[in-house]
Amino acid sequence: PTSTMEEMRTLAAEIPETLGELGEKHKFVNDVIQWCESSYVTGNKKEVAAQTKEYIVDALESVTKDIEATCAGLGRFLELQNQAIDGVTTQLEVVKERLAVCKLQNSEKRLQELRKPVAVPRRFDKIQPLTDQEREVHMQAVILGDKQSLADRLRAFDDTGTPI
Repeated sequence: PTSTMEEMRTLAAEIPETLGELGEKHKFVNDVIQWCESSYVTGNKKEVAAQTKEYIVDALESVTKDIEATCAGLGRFLELQNQAIDGVTTQLEVVKERLAVCKLQNSEKRLQELRKPVAVPRRFDKIQPLTDQEREVHMQAVILGDKQSLADRLRAFDDTGTPI
């Protein structure tokens, strides 16, 4: 992976340089064309035509080689990027699977916690009948009903019986 990254960095630096060189060659070809035009008018036409043909062939050959090299470098650069993307895609799939497993484990753990039985506290294990003394206290509240409000009379029964 490290050599791949180094190769990508090298190609990323070389491709713009090669394109810059192509721009310079374009200027050189334009200079040759201007020389040929001026020489053709003032000099030996056959000799200038042969020399122009030779310059143009050399220039086109050089430009073609540079374009070919740039295309090869660009193709290799894109291939390396594609491989890097494939590697990242694989890593993302692994992370996705790990995340799914973690979510499943977490949800199972939370479900286990929710399913734990909750002990309901009971106030009385068994209903006990009132003793005579307790009955007299509670009956007094019922008998004295004329003198007490209904709320006070009902409060007298708060601690008796089974809660509902």
